[in-house]
Amino acid sequence: MSILAPDFFIAHGYPCRGLFCHMGSHSPGLPFPGALPGWFSPRALFLVVIYSESDYFCMTVKNNFMGELNSLTELEKKRYKLQIMLPGIGATGQEKIRNARVLVVGVGGLGSLVLQYLTAMGAGTLGFLDHDVIEEINLSHQVLYGMDDIGKLKAVVTRKRLSAMNPLVQFNMLNVQLKDDNTGSIVPGYDIVVDATNKKEAHYLINDACLKYGKVMVLGCVCSKLEGRISVFNYNGGPSFRCISPQGHPKDVGEDKNITGMPGILPGVTGAYVANEVIRVITGSDDILSGRMLKIDIFGHRNSIVPVTRNPANFQNLTEQ
Repeated sequence: MSILAPDFFIAHGYPCRGLFCHMGSHSPGLPFPGALPGWFSPRALFLVVIYSESDYFCMTVKNNFMGELNSLTELEKKRYKLQIMLPGIGATGQEKIRNARVLVVGVGGLGSLVLQYLTAMGAGTLGFLDHDVIEEINLSHQVLYGMDDIGKLKAVVTRKRLSAMNPLVQFNMLNVQLKDDNTGSIVPGYDIVVDATNKKEAHYLINDACLKYGKVMVLGCVCSKLEGRISVFNYNGGPSFRCISPQGHPKDVGEDKNITGMPGILPGVTGAYVANEVIRVITGSDDILSGRMLKIDIFGHRNSIVPVTRNPANFQNLTEQ
């Protein structure tokens, strides 16, 4: 049996001040509570990673442990170290993030924030679709842009900014408007589609395209009640956007911010939640916001969750023939 020095685990995102290694069943010499030995198989390699005299954790090193660590480049291990340390991500989860393909429709206040966080976290391929130009009114809530960008295409400026943030990510710039006649050439190339348009007509278009091509839709929008709203649709047989807002229904899930007014911070807070949900879908986390919509009240400091029930009638004639 080989005993690895703490420096090895520190270099691979597992900080520790010391460790014990043991092959076989539990030994009284190992400092973990009596309830923990049952976690380990008789032939497992026990690792007790020591942070301090009273703070430690135990883990089992499986046969693929080293392979998972070595699947990432040294640059990736260093750049994403804090993420790799998380039990919900780890090296395997970071590899899933690196292999993910995410399309963000709408690069305004919400979409540009989503893109910044997904870029920083290392999403492998990010497509973004927007055909608008930057206006001065955008600068109060679209923090990716500055005064020198007024009059320029959002997609072009976005690619420049994001490429400077993380050269490990591949960016696909789409300076077009998503329409019925081009969804078939765009949506199938991605795993997840983020709807950051804040326009109800676009919600239906994106929802139906995701359902047709078997893609997950993550919705983020703001509304006239000064709420941010986040939900996941078409996920593992869950509800679609039409289940919460049937077409023609007077209830608006998302409204045009230029009509209702909006504090600049709202799309940023909402976008952070959306980016988090995208990462959770990619890494296979539990408790995804499918079948539920999260409402964020930034002024009242209240969050609430509204259930969304799947209606089979909303899926008829929409799946790919």
